[in-house]
Amino acid sequence: MIQPTVRHHFPGRIRFRVPELKQHQDIAEWIKDSLIAIQGIRTVRVNEAAQSIAIEYDTDLLKPSIVESRIQQLDLAAAETSEAEHEFTRGDIAMNVIGTLAAAMLPAKWGALSTAVLIAPTLYEGVEQVKDKKVTVEVLDAIAVGLSAWRGDYRTAMMTQSLISLGEYMEQKTSRNSDKLLSDLMQPQVSTVWKVVGSDRVQVSSSQLIEGDVIELGPGVAIPVDGTVVTGTALINQSSLTGENVPVRREQDAVVYSGTTVHDGTIQVRVDKVGSEATTAQIAKLIYESLSEKSEIQQVTQDMANRRVKITLGIGAAVFAVTQDINAWPLSS
Repeated sequence: MIQPTVRHHFPGRIRFRVPELKQHQDIAEWIKDSLIAIQGIRTVRVNEAAQSIAIEYDTDLLKPSIVESRIQQLDLAAAETSEAEHEFTRGDIAMNVIGTLAAAMLPAKWGALSTAVLIAPTLYEGVEQVKDKKVTVEVLDAIAVGLSAWRGDYRTAMMTQSLISLGEYMEQKTSRNSDKLLSDLMQPQVSTVWKVVGSDRVQVSSSQLIEGDVIELGPGVAIPVDGTVVTGTALINQSSLTGENVPVRREQDAVVYSGTTVHDGTIQVRVDKVGSEATTAQIAKLIYESLSEKSEIQQVTQDMANRRVKITLGIGAAVFAVTQDINAWPLSS
C-alpha cells in the first residue's frame, strides 16, 4: 500500500512525497490517468525523479484526506508503463536565458561550464535515442547543441537550447490548458438536492451524497449521481449522454445517469454511484485518455519529421566529406 507524505499544502493544491515511485519507473502517465477523472481533481503532475505527486483540486468537492486516500489506493504493481517526458516550466526557460547571457558575457571557461550543465539533458536524450537505434528529432537537437559547444560557440549552443526548451514548454502548456479546459467542462456541477430521510426531506449538497442515499428529483433538476428509481415516474432528458433530445420514460427499477435532467415528473432515486464512479466522470476519463494519445495525423507528422532528420544528417555528412570542414555543416550555421 502506498504511504504518501504531505510535503506542501494550501487550499486547492497539495504535494505528496511518494517513496514508492523509486521502485516503479515510467508510470507517471498511468498515475495521471488514474487520478484525473476523480471528481474535483483539476490537474495532476508527477515527478518520478523527486518522488512527488502534485495535485490541484476543487476545495468545494474534495478534502486533502480524500485525495490522500485515493493515492493510497493506487496499485503501482499493476501500473502500465509509458515513456516519460520532462515537463518544462518557466524556470527552465529562465535558466536557459541566463545561460545564454552567461555564455555571451562571461569568460569562455565559465561560459563552457554553464553551457555544459544546461545542454546536458538534451545531449542525454539524443544519446538515449541512438542507443535505442532511433534517429529522431531529439538526435538532431543533441547534435546541433553538441557541435556548437564542441566548436567553442557557447552562445549559439545556448540560444539553440533556449529555443528547444521554449518550443517544448509552449507545446506542453497548450496541452495542460486543454486538460484544464476539459476538466472544467466535464466537472459535475454541485447542486442542492432533497435527501429522503424516513418520512422527512432534507436539503443537502450533492457532493455529500453516498451510496444508498435516497434523493427526490423534480422537473428541471440535473441528476448528480447514477442511481435506480425507487418510486415515481419521470421523463428524463439524456441528450448530454446520447445526443438524443427526446426525453425517455423512467419508472421504478429503471436506471438514471448523472449529467441527465428530469424533464417532467417527480422520482425518488437510490444513489448507486457517485464521484469518479459516476457516468460523467467515466466519460471525462475516456475523453482524457483519447486526447492523451497521439492522433494519426500527429503520428504521421512525427514520422515525417524523423525522416527529415536522416536527410539532414546525410547532407551534412556529404558536405563534410567534400569540404573536410566541420564549420560547413548545415547544423553549424
